[in-house]
Amino acid sequence: MPTRTTGAIAQDWEPVVLHKSKPKAQDLRNPKAVNQALRTGAEVLTVKKFDAGSNKKTAGPVVYARKL
Repeated sequence: MPTRTTGAIAQDWEPVVLHKSKPKAQDLRNPKAVNQALRTGAEVLTVKKFDAGSNKKTAGPVVYARKL
């Protein structure tokens, strides 16, 4: 038979806190998650991308160029 350890057996009554994993970045961009954050008053950061939506050409054709 196994022997018992000689010593006082004490119970640990410290609270155990289980943390859920942080939401992934892709989940945070979900429109439902953004609306929920806005409704609860959480901080929501909106940043427009640099030069977003402008499909401009870098340079036009040279006016004085001639075909040789």
